[in-house]
Amino acid sequence: MLVIAKRRDGGLLVIVAEKSSTIEKQIRWLFGLLDIEHPGFSVKSELETEQDSKVDPIVKTIFQSI
Repeated sequence: MLVIAKRRDGGLLVIVAEKSSTIEKQIRWLFGLLDIEHPGFSVKSELETEQDSKVDPIVKTIFQSI
């Protein structure tokens, strides 16, 4: 799995995880990618839904650290 995310400072965050690994599942959960419409490739814009804007405090801490 490859995740490329644009950081607020304009830089890029790139994450690579082995298919079906625990890390892949955790990354999918963290970035809200559990039910991707198009397996293989998907684009998600920032805060697509109201639910996305209600970030769990633990998730917020993780995002701030990366």
